[in-house]
Amino acid sequence: MKIKVNLIENKVFLPVQIISKIDVALKFNNYYTREYLSLIKMICDEYHITRINNISPLTLYLFNKEYNIMLGDIEQSKLNLYENNHYSIEVHESTSIFRAIMDDNVGKIIFLAEQKEFDKNIAITSDFYPVRDYDFLSNPQLSTYNLLEICCYYGAVDCFKFLRTKFHLPITIDCLKFSFLSGVPDILNECLKECQPVLLYGVCNCIT
Repeated sequence: MKIKVNLIENKVFLPVQIISKIDVALKFNNYYTREYLSLIKMICDEYHITRINNISPLTLYLFNKEYNIMLGDIEQSKLNLYENNHYSIEVHESTSIFRAIMDDNVGKIIFLAEQKEFDKNIAITSDFYPVRDYDFLSNPQLSTYNLLEICCYYGAVDCFKFLRTKFHLPITIDCLKFSFLSGVPDILNECLKECQPVLLYGVCNCIT
């Protein structure tokens, strides 16, 4: 395992520090939640780690659901949130529009958009996504993101193009931030046409 050889055995980071960084990475790329948890499990097994203090409640919860191992305590309020909203390693339920975006399934998006009850302004508030800079003081736990912002988060270019063309959804600064993270040129270029690359330091700093 390259992490073990390059970072841990060379004393660049302690094993628990690597796990903390994986925990942060999960928020910024939750498409690979299962893989991130598997990596944490390998590190815990290799270095006999049974308790971690500096790790998010979401990761603790998902790790316990996947491996039946509790690495730390979770506040009851968070536990209730995760249970009541059916948080799982899959991130989104298979029938959800956000799952369609996650998989860049534009066919499903088109089908849903044709339904009479479709709401182009639907948004999601979830602990699976990073907290905005300007939300942190008022609500350090959660932020809400719209359909186009989620497209940018996942780099779902086909869904992004359809929603822009069909509904003319506005590009926000969060679209631009997430487009840098996902790195899809078509999305990034479109976002740069309407938003200046400001306020990006915070996001980039969190994942480096």
